[in-house]
Amino acid sequence: MKATVSSIEQAFTSSGAEYKKLKVMDENGKETTKTVFDNLQDKWSLLTEGAYLEFKMEKRGQFWNVIDILPLEEPPQVAPKGSEPPLVEKAKKLDEKAGEMTKEDWAIKAALTRKSIERQKSLELAIQSMSSLGEFEPENIIKQAQRFERYIETGK
Repeated sequence: MKATVSSIEQAFTSSGAEYKKLKVMDENGKETTKTVFDNLQDKWSLLTEGAYLEFKMEKRGQFWNVIDILPLEEPPQVAPKGSEPPLVEKAKKLDEKAGEMTKEDWAIKAALTRKSIERQKSLELAIQSMSSLGEFEPENIIKQAQRFERYIETGK
């Protein structure tokens, strides 16, 4: 998971072991928390507000644990909260004038709907195929979904 650190808090387990509790914002603008235990104490120097990092995660029991932290160069440009992706903005504009839509407007809306369905199906297929291989890294699943989407669009 790639994310930008927004805040860091020092905390202690019930046994007294120190750990870091982070608030991070992922590439999609979603805020989440990460806990970094003392087994990665050598990586704590990377944990600064504003740092763009890759968190390697591993599921142990019912929890996802941070098993490694890697520094990254530049954070991606995330749309500000409340703003919509370009396709959603186009669809909303078309919805606003639904009563007066031309054939061209309907064609655009149909193309946007088709694209949305293609992406949804590609992601569903990627999750199925990657999980059957035991792969649960979101970045790898998204890459596979993009391959499925490209195949649906081009046949290649």
